[in-house]
Amino acid sequence: MTKLLAIGLLLGQAAAIIAAEPRTLDDRLLHLRNGESREWADFAESPDADSLTVAFQAEANSTEQTLRLRQQDVKQAWRVELNGQPLGQLERDENDMIFYFAIPAGRLLDGENILTVSTTAKDADDIRVGQIQLDTRPREQVLRESRLTVAVTDADRNRPLPCRITVVNADGSLQSFGDESHDQLAIRPGVIYSGNGSATVNLPAGDYTVYAGRGFEYGVSSTRLTIKPDDSPTIKLAIRREVDTTGWISCDTHVHTLTHSGHGDATIDERMLTIAGEGIELPIATDHNVQIDHRPFAERAGAERFF
Repeated sequence: MTKLLAIGLLLGQAAAIIAAEPRTLDDRLLHLRNGESREWADFAESPDADSLTVAFQAEANSTEQTLRLRQQDVKQAWRVELNGQPLGQLERDENDMIFYFAIPAGRLLDGENILTVSTTAKDADDIRVGQIQLDTRPREQVLRESRLTVAVTDADRNRPLPCRITVVNADGSLQSFGDESHDQLAIRPGVIYSGNGSATVNLPAGDYTVYAGRGFEYGVSSTRLTIKPDDSPTIKLAIRREVDTTGWISCDTHVHTLTHSGHGDATIDERMLTIAGEGIELPIATDHNVQIDHRPFAERAGAERFF
């Protein structure tokens, strides 16, 4: 009887996690500025505040939950804290994106909870942040709710082609994925570089627009779709070389990586995929105080024939 009761309780908790809808804590997208000077003219002269504080009611969590928010134009380190404890930092990226933070078990309190977003950076930084939701499911489950496969080909040759794939939600924000980079994909929120024209990623259910492109010489193809929970759609996009560059070479004369220069965020393996995906034919390694031959890394990525 005790075992059956325990199993029933576990199944009930699992069903509750699956069925729960995300709860909006603040639907505003607020303008924050940490300094006195306006950074860009497209921001208002006066910000809404220099930090964000959201108070909300919740129950203590015995399992991991997820905080979802939208951010724009983030260049400095902005801390995200819940009840005085760090959840992480906003992604240092100027793009409009949806980002997710894991809330560890025990971090939520019974009753009032306080969420803050703030920075101690000295350099002025105008950002927008908000549209915050609380999801009772673990972060991995939220980000792996559905699966999307994209296949990109050359429209003239009908062959797979290295490319950049961009996924935005209904508001035009880059959508985070439930995947990390690997040998054939370089992955960031809303952006995938594929070395072979194919990509499969996990993401939340929702309405999306998917774009495929390959640098300045190729056109862009796109499609819209709605992905439901547990769906695994496959879409096919074809892009065409639109600019005749016969006799010319596409060149990037300043290429360095986190692997060999110690800054930036792209490893040498990711860089091989971005070079091929952007149609760069002559990349020049400029890593600091070291000579780097891209050839073995390009061969490992299967991209050596493209540059």
